[in-house]
Amino acid sequence: MTSRILPFAEWPKLDEAGAETVWALLDPSRAQILVIEDEGEIVGTLTLLNVLHAECLWIKPSHRKGYGVMKRLLDSMWAGARAQGVRALWSGSLSETMTNILHRIGASEVPGRSFVFPVKGDACRHLS
Repeated sequence: MTSRILPFAEWPKLDEAGAETVWALLDPSRAQILVIEDEGEIVGTLTLLNVLHAECLWIKPSHRKGYGVMKRLLDSMWAGARAQGVRALWSGSLSETMTNILHRIGASEVPGRSFVFPVKGDACRHLS
């Protein structure tokens, strides 16, 4: 078996791995797709990516009825994302209201649960 970073030109090979909805949004200068191959066939992948994470939306209850604050927050978010040159944003939702907002602005739901973990040395010793 061999390990390598998959060049951008080969990213369409990830469709078989179910990553077609993700790789198309990634900026190749900010992502590395690690692959394990066995006799030239991809048998495992892991993507390292830098994403701009939009989080912690809050609007004072007295200002939630209209869309003035929300519109300004979204306009600022889009401008900030464009200024950083990103093609996609990542966000989470803990409420149906937030889920509805995300769907209205064109977000796609990512299956699974999200986690954050520190970078450590040998991770394999934690798997046994």
